[in-house]
Amino acid sequence: MMPGGSQRSTGMRSVRPDGWPPAVPKAEQGWGGWPPYEEHLTVEQPVDSWRFVAGQLHRWDEVDARVNPRSDGDPEPRGLELARKLEERIN
Repeated sequence: MMPGGSQRSTGMRSVRPDGWPPAVPKAEQGWGGWPPYEEHLTVEQPVDSWRFVAGQLHRWDEVDARVNPRSDGDPEPRGLELARKLEERIN
């Protein structure tokens, strides 16, 4: 198991059940427009859960940056943008 794996697993058990229902696209929309960039999703979670989510977004961005190197002119990755917005709201 990777370091911190059990913590990530525990964190996801609380976030996923609450976040999945509002995040699943409506049946008539299908998966073609996923994720919904212009749609606001409401998910109620404790602050610690949102910190966990922001941390995971940062962690996966680091993985992506290693796989897909970026240059200074590239736009902010969507995951980092979302993590920044979450951190602004919870801090």
